[in-house]
Amino acid sequence: MLLFGAGTGHAAPGVVVWANSAPGGVDVVVETGFGEQGLSGWCTYTSTVQGNPIGKPAPALGVPFYISPDGPHVARLWFPSYPTGSTWNVTVSCPNGVASTKTVW
Repeated sequence: MLLFGAGTGHAAPGVVVWANSAPGGVDVVVETGFGEQGLSGWCTYTSTVQGNPIGKPAPALGVPFYISPDGPHVARLWFPSYPTGSTWNVTVSCPNGVASTKTVW
């Protein structure tokens, strides 16, 4: 399916995404704002590579995940992937909002 770069993603209002290499793929962490400001509930994660997709992992489209409305607004996702050094456009859509950012993997 897809992926991102080690380290932190660039923050956009409402969401921060970062990724680290994991056995057989990439471990993606999605963190939204705190309290009532944070995205929460059953959400979807979409990421697509910028530029030419040839030779890159496939995009992750509408992958469902849950962020608790109580406590930290953090979710971890795992995807089979390999690092490409590419920039990925990421969109997180939840019942209480949508946020986008970019990250490199």
